[in-house]
Amino acid sequence: MECRPAFKRRTDFSLYLQKTKDTSDTVKGFLEERQKEVWDGLVRITDDQVLEAEKLVQQQQFDEARKAAEELEHSKTLLRSYQPANENQAVPEALQGKIDKVVASIATERKLHDFLNWAKEKLAKPTAPVIAEVEGEAKKQGYQDHPRFHPLLTEAKLAIRAEIKFLADAKPAERPPASGEFTSLLIGGGATGQPAAGEKVIFALARGVLYGLTESKGQILWAARVGIDAERFRCACRPRAAACRKRS
Repeated sequence: MECRPAFKRRTDFSLYLQKTKDTSDTVKGFLEERQKEVWDGLVRITDDQVLEAEKLVQQQQFDEARKAAEELEHSKTLLRSYQPANENQAVPEALQGKIDKVVASIATERKLHDFLNWAKEKLAKPTAPVIAEVEGEAKKQGYQDHPRFHPLLTEAKLAIRAEIKFLADAKPAERPPASGEFTSLLIGGGATGQPAAGEKVIFALARGVLYGLTESKGQILWAARVGIDAERFRCACRPRAAACRKRS
């Protein structure tokens, strides 16, 4: 384990205190007189240990951060041993809050780290089912909107979109039959005539069918249904009328 400065200071200070206490009763009495100063020094060292643990979490050295958190418990024991009589708490409330926060962050950050590594491996070769699986797991663990996860998902989706390519397949327009015959759009009937050169087409609408007729003889060139089959206008009924009337 790497020797961290604050951890080493706490270890050396602890050994010094123990050796001094064992030297003589006179020196022991001196330490008791200086108990408040000793306790203040231990508080500062413990606070530095918290900062070291936070730094290890940021560097994603979670095993080392866990060991640093365990060492904080030993520091708290020393604080209790040298707690001055006029101090209500051996471990100041603010310091205890920092310790609790860094201990909690070790677990949460490691969980996030493991999930992100899993997601990166899954999304290395993205497919629609894989993306759906990763999104589902992220939602399950509450990471769907996490700023460190969202770029991974976006990159995977863009990779799939990049594989979609639209190829032009232009085809020339089809020409009408050379014979001049047209296929009728009517069911059960066909065209009955052909337009002469330069002849105009007359349109007629009957029972919902639009006809194209030759101008000269009225022969059907084509027909298409454009409405309903009816011989009379649809009637409009008032909400409480017993009968309906024809529209004028």
